[in-house]
Amino acid sequence: MLALPSSRTDVYSEADEILAGMIDAYRRDGNPVRTDFRNIVDLRYNTERATHLIHTYPAKLIVHIPNFFLSCRSLIAPRGTVADPFCGSGTVLLEAALKGYELIGADSNPLARLITLAKLTVADVDTLNHAIIAVASAKSNPVPSELPDVVNRDYWYSQNIQHELSSIWNAIQPFRNTSAFPLLQITFSQCSRKVSRADPKFSVPVRLKPEKYARNPALYKKAEKHEQWLSSVSCYDAYTNILRENTRRHEDLARMLPRKPRITYLGKEARKLGAEFAVRPWKRGVKKNSVDLILTSPPYAGAQKYIRASSLNIGWLGLAPSTRLRELEDGCIGREHFKKSDVSANLATGLDEADIVLTRLRGKSPLRAHLMATYLLEMRDALTELSRALKRDGYAILVLGNNKVCAEAFDTVRFTTTLAEQVGFSTVLHIVDEIKSRGLMTRRNKNSGIIETESVVVLKNSAGAQNE
Repeated sequence: MLALPSSRTDVYSEADEILAGMIDAYRRDGNPVRTDFRNIVDLRYNTERATHLIHTYPAKLIVHIPNFFLSCRSLIAPRGTVADPFCGSGTVLLEAALKGYELIGADSNPLARLITLAKLTVADVDTLNHAIIAVASAKSNPVPSELPDVVNRDYWYSQNIQHELSSIWNAIQPFRNTSAFPLLQITFSQCSRKVSRADPKFSVPVRLKPEKYARNPALYKKAEKHEQWLSSVSCYDAYTNILRENTRRHEDLARMLPRKPRITYLGKEARKLGAEFAVRPWKRGVKKNSVDLILTSPPYAGAQKYIRASSLNIGWLGLAPSTRLRELEDGCIGREHFKKSDVSANLATGLDEADIVLTRLRGKSPLRAHLMATYLLEMRDALTELSRALKRDGYAILVLGNNKVCAEAFDTVRFTTTLAEQVGFSTVLHIVDEIKSRGLMTRRNKNSGIIETESVVVLKNSAGAQNE
């Protein structure tokens, strides 16, 4: 098992040996190599390492996968640049920071970008302690600010909780220009979801109703207990408790980092890393052939409603008004909603096998067929951009999963890999890993089935230098 011995050299040499063995096995017969990264990598502290758990987020990548590949010197040299163009809440980038690499990230969800920033910004502990004092003072002398535009705010929150949250938000504003503010924001975001009437069992907001669990005594008792807690909760105390935990995590981060994280880019769009879509202060895009390693888990088509899952947090943080949530969703690859007028009856991907499946799907659901076709076309654009940004002969590692659409198998992994090969990548390795717990929305509708495995595809950028 790849552990964390005192000698870091041992970690890298053992990881390279394991990787080489898997590549050899794949070359011999061309079949995916089955493995379990939890058995390869011993993280000892599992996900409770550094700042991984400062905020919930749907379908997080298990930390064992990036930890393994980032330990392979055959993939990336010390202090190289790691990019995750679908960074989500920053799992890959945090693991890369813990190994001393430079960081590039992108995600269409503004909450994801803020969580990533908070995970990687070493906050001053004294400032965090002052913020705790400020929140305690606000509890004694509340000064509510104007209530933000949160979707269906009165449905999800009692009036008392709304005013307490606005008072906390007002109390942390004096720390806006400090290194602690991203963490203070994320703590506020986590608190705002925790004190909502949303069922904590689901990633998307679903109203908590204990009676739904009547047939499961354990879940019923848990839901009933949470409902009772909501009726008497103090948001000030809830925020302080979360902040104390996150402060401890930041202290762990500071101890574990080999050097201060260097984020050279954190943008909005995987398809346009080189364009003007970067988030301030990263005004310049990613240069051609400048990335040493790409390690990312693109969204599963139609399997997660990331913006809807984040809608309450986005509203309370003032990242976008409720009227812009649909606009944010429209910018996500893998989105599920389309206007009726946008659904095309003949949208083709140019992949013969995929288009045959899509033709059959249109007879069952034109919308689902359009969703999957759009996903593949947008992934082609993203892969083209990744090839441009990645160094020639550099590696891109994609964590992918197959879908079942309208009760029919859809080989997303094979189709995406073929798209990658069309834009200049060559496939070096295909690994299949069983999903034990990814927080996936595995049952999307009655015909969708369960996503039980995920594939890790290692690609080499054979044509990167030619891409413009």
